Amino acid sequence: MLSSITCVNAQTYNYYYGNIHSQTSYSDGNQDSATSLITKPIQAFNYAKNSQHIDFYGISDHNHASAGMSSLASYRQGIADANLVNNDGSFVAMYGFEWGVISGGGHVIVYGSDSLMGWDNGLFDIYVPQSDYATLWKKVKARPNTFAYLCHPNTSDFGGILTTAVNSSADSAIVGMAGKSGPAFSTNTTYSDPSTSTGFITQYNYALRQGYHVGIGLDHDTHKSVFGRQTAGRLVVLAQSLTRANVYDAFKKMRFYCSDD
Repeated sequence: MLSSITCVNAQTYNYYYGNIHSQTSYSDGNQDSATSLITKPIQAFNYAKNSQHIDFYGISDHNHASAGMSSLASYRQGIADANLVNNDGSFVAMYGFEWGVISGGGHVIVYGSDSLMGWDNGLFDIYVPQSDYATLWKKVKARPNTFAYLCHPNTSDFGGILTTAVNSSADSAIVGMAGKSGPAFSTNTTYSDPSTSTGFITQYNYALRQGYHVGIGLDHDTHKSVFGRQTAGRLVVLAQSLTRANVYDAFKKMRFYCSDD
């Protein structure tokens, strides 16, 4: 499963494969739970770690009530489940949140924060008004181990940052974006349902043109109980070893790419 590359500074990196965009019943995922009997992040992590070529796995349940998040307790349980399943050297489990609404500017995945950012009463530790991306970047930037990643970006999303001059807060908070996404609602478990997305290379090039420093990944955006198995596509990180700290470091330093196979 693993291979390595040695850079000119004599630092050796390994390639690790995974996904950071998925949901459970803690928001709008596990839509087939009546048959799969999978509803909780801990079940999803245990399923994913037995999927082929999944070294790390991230669950990013939506942060707000209209997408199914019901309580702060759910978010905290997701963090606890990831900590319980995480096994450095064997399988890295990550739990974060997907912030924002499609109609209000797009979705942003956030990892590295034990505190939920949001706007619904009783559903946030850190208040960030809906569609206020400028505040989101500042809140993410203020937390050293936290990073943001743009999901299925449209050109006009995220407060218009892809079509205006680089914003330093956004550039400090965002590490990358999806190059491809999906199939989000696939029930395939044989790795044979590739994304039909036309991709987001145009939006990625817009970000680079504005001066953003961003990597490019591949997302499953999983809503069924098929964690890691609907498609052979993977997000690949380059890290010294398979630990959560090193995987996070790879994201923070943009050592990752999109693999469509």
